[in-house]
Parts: sequence; structure tokens; C-alpha cells
Amino acid sequence: VTEWTSWFNIDHPGGNGDYERLEAIRFYYRERVCSRPVAMEARTTDWVAAADTGEVVHSSLEKGFWCINKEQPSGRSCSNYH
Repeated sequence: VTEWTSWFNIDHPGGNGDYERLEAIRFYYRERVCSRPVAMEARTTDWVAAADTGEVVHSSLEKGFWCINKEQPSGRSCSNYH
């Protein structure tokens, strides 16, 4: 059975960026994360889809989701994602 989990937010964009690593999410929420994700969705904590922020973001079903501050245009910092 495939179903969406609740949203996870284990990091904040201070420092180098916002890193929602699947390994860390599994550590904290072991029973709520499947062993082989088939899809991933990321939104800011204001519910804006990652694709609509204009930020440079990365995602991988093996690693998770991340946004690196120094990759953002015009010296911006990453949003806080979950």
C-alpha cells in the first residue's frame, strides 16, 4: 500500500542551508517512514511548493531534500522546508 506520510521538518535554514535528510528523518520517525519511498514532496513551512519558490533545491528518494544557502540567487537564504 502506498500512502503519504505526515510532513517532517527536522532542520532549519540557518548555517549552510536546510537539510531534510531521509537518514535523519528515519532516525527520529522510524515507524512512520517506509523503507523505499516512491515519491517525495517538499513545501515551505508557509505551504509553498518547493518548485514555486525560485530557490535552487535538490531531492533524492535515497537521500531526502536539501537547499544550500550559497546556491541561492541574490544572496538569499533558503526557506524553511518540510
